[in-house]
Amino acid sequence: DFDYLTQQTFSDRMLECDLLELFVRQCGALLPVIAGLNPVDERLFAAHTLKGSARAVGAWGLAMLVERAEALLQSGDADGVANLMIELAPVAKAAQAAAARGRASG
Repeated sequence: DFDYLTQQTFSDRMLECDLLELFVRQCGALLPVIAGLNPVDERLFAAHTLKGSARAVGAWGLAMLVERAEALLQSGDADGVANLMIELAPVAKAAQAAAARGRASG
């Protein structure tokens, strides 16, 4: 939601680009932690961080899925997280691609 991002940054294109760049990097770093075999507290921290990052840039669909992953991790449902990653991974890739395009247009 680039309109949301523009509103949040008061139309500061440099800030938008910086936030989108950070978001792309965080997706790349945090998704493997969420999906991996790391300790649950690390996976929860990664999910919580990515959820906030996605919300900050207006990636609502990704934020919703990561929030589900966070809830599954909190309940100890590792199989549920693994199944959710099948749905979450392409949404994250699409959000990263949109962010990269948005960054390039700035």
